[in-house]
Amino acid sequence: MNNDIFMDTINYHFYKVIIAFLLLTACNPAKPQSGLTDAISTVSKTISPMSVDRTESAVIEETPDPFPSASQQTTPLKVSPITVTTRENISPTLPPVVKAFLEATDPGTVNLVTGKVQLIEFFAFWDPTSKSMATVVHGLETQYKDRIHFIYLDVDDPENSQFKNALGYNYPPHFFLIDGEGGVMQQWVGFVKKEEFESTFASTP
Repeated sequence: MNNDIFMDTINYHFYKVIIAFLLLTACNPAKPQSGLTDAISTVSKTISPMSVDRTESAVIEETPDPFPSASQQTTPLKVSPITVTTRENISPTLPPVVKAFLEATDPGTVNLVTGKVQLIEFFAFWDPTSKSMATVVHGLETQYKDRIHFIYLDVDDPENSQFKNALGYNYPPHFFLIDGEGGVMQQWVGFVKKEEFESTFASTP
C-alpha cells in the first residue's frame, strides 16, 4: 500500500516537471535547458521530503491468532489410548429368592409324625410380628429345606385347632421344632433372631 502511494506521487510530480518544462520553454525559448533545470530543482524540493517518508520500509507486526484453524495447527493433539477390559464367561451368582410374605400350608397335608424333623409356625395374617418374621423363616427354609420340613399354620383357620391343642399353642407367632415322632424339641414365641434358630438347627440330627 505504501509503495503504491509513493509511485503515484512520483508520477504526479513527474508530470508537473514536464508541464513546467513546456511552460518555461514556451515563455523563454532561448533557455530551454535552463528552464528545465529550474523546474526539476523546484519539483525535487517538493518531493524530496515525501520520498524519504515513502521509501521507509513498513514493518507490520502480526498478532498470533488465539483460535487457529485445524490447517494452522502444527502440533498434533495427543490422545491417550483407552484400555477396555472385557470379561467373558461370567456367571453371576445371585442370592436365592426369599419370600417376604405370609403363606399358609394346607392343613390337610400336615402330619406331626413323619419321621423327619419339622419346624411348625403358628402365625396370623393380621399380626405385625408374624409379618416381620416372614423373611427370616422363609430364608431358613431355603437354607435348611433338605434337613427340616417347614410348616406354616394360620391360627384363624379352624382346621388347625387340633395341631394347636396337640403342641400347646399360645399366641402368634409360635414356633415348634419337632422330631420325627412329633415330640417337641424346642419352641419359641414372638420375634426370634435367625441366629437362635441356626444354633438349634446345628445340633439337630
